[in-house]
Amino acid sequence: MGADANHDIPIFTLSVLLSSTFIFNNKGTLDEGSLDSLSVIAKLAEKVAVRAGNKTSSKDTLSSVFPQFVAVLRDFHLNLMNEGSEITSDEYLEQALNEMPGGESGRNSVRKVLREAFLDRKCFPLPFPATGALSNLKLSRCAPCFREAMGGLTTHLHAHTPIKSFGQRAVTGSVLLGMLEAWVNAINGGAVPNIYTTLERVIDTIHASATASSLAAYDQGMADASKTCGNEFELMQWHNKAKAAAEMVLSRHSTGDVIEDPNPNPDANPNTNPILR
Repeated sequence: MGADANHDIPIFTLSVLLSSTFIFNNKGTLDEGSLDSLSVIAKLAEKVAVRAGNKTSSKDTLSSVFPQFVAVLRDFHLNLMNEGSEITSDEYLEQALNEMPGGESGRNSVRKVLREAFLDRKCFPLPFPATGALSNLKLSRCAPCFREAMGGLTTHLHAHTPIKSFGQRAVTGSVLLGMLEAWVNAINGGAVPNIYTTLERVIDTIHASATASSLAAYDQGMADASKTCGNEFELMQWHNKAKAAAEMVLSRHSTGDVIEDPNPNPDANPNTNPILR
């Protein structure tokens, strides 16, 4: 109630940045009206900085942090044809996103942002599910063509929805939580959310906390060693137990990012968490 663009765009921005798949749920064909509804993407692009300051590189683009784009076209009734030849649904999407010569500049700018921000794009047209009343309609009673199309959509989403990542760096829930808090604070403070700078700060904070907790666990495990150990062998046993407890704490709080390892060992077991080597 009472929401406007100043309220909706920040929420939409956070939703897109936290997602690994963005589903555009549209009724009917991809027309100029559809592009109008996607104009919020162009506004979103203006309110996100990939990296703070002047440290950007050629890899620091919106496409490296944006999710994949899936267009779901409900009640789609057109035959997918172009100049008399049959085309795929993905080709139909690409044609809709091509710049229109002489077209309205605002809509062409939306097309440009969509092409540049969402490099991974798919399109799934869904025909009418059934004739007659649709209330309480079960999937099993829908038209075969609709069930087939829905099957293709759900199979794709199950098989190809990736782990959330920024660039080549997959992130965990704790990292996303830290980034969300930083972005919300930035938006509330009138600043522009940035991606990689925030990511690096959040991971540094998690590392510092994990290291401190790990060292505390080791110190606790060795607290009484000097009182009970009679020889070097017994001291080593205490050390090994305390070290295992510390590694468990470190593993539990780790972000799991290979970039965490300050001294990578190419001969180490690749299945070992790098921060524990």
